[in-house]
Amino acid sequence: IAGTMAAIAILVLFLIKWNSLLNKEVRDRTQELLESERSKKELEGSFDTMKRYLDEVLREVNAWKKRGY
Repeated sequence: IAGTMAAIAILVLFLIKWNSLLNKEVRDRTQELLESERSKKELEGSFDTMKRYLDEVLREVNAWKKRGY
């Protein structure tokens, strides 16, 4: 019986350790995902800003073409 109890105790300790490692991995991956989403939003914002700027430049170029410059 003592051997069985020791085996069960070792198994429980192993599972507790494994669970803590998995929780840490989930935390790390979640942090990476949040950082990735933040970067994506920043890139989308800069893309939108650049698009507006290019649209404005193209309007100016077209206005200059219409004037014959």
